[in-house]
Amino acid sequence: MVNICCLYGKHNADLCLFSKFTTGSTAAAEEHQTASQVMRELMRDYIEKRRKAREYLRSKVNAGRASMKVGCGLSNNNVEEKFAAKRKAVR
Repeated sequence: MVNICCLYGKHNADLCLFSKFTTGSTAAAEEHQTASQVMRELMRDYIEKRRKAREYLRSKVNAGRASMKVGCGLSNNNVEEKFAAKRKAVR
């Protein structure tokens, strides 16, 4: 089988992935899974990682908001002034 990656270069990742999934010596074949099973698993993993990233970001935002409510934070203006002074000192 001709390696599609070599024919089309690295610019066409879809054809390259297709070629790798359709050859008999892929990781999917070694795991005794079809390409569609591997793709479903990859999509589930991707979706789970994105969900965890959103949860992490949401928790950080909520923690920041709670911190500001009890007076343990800086306003945006204070942060801007502080870093403007730091940038000026570096120049």
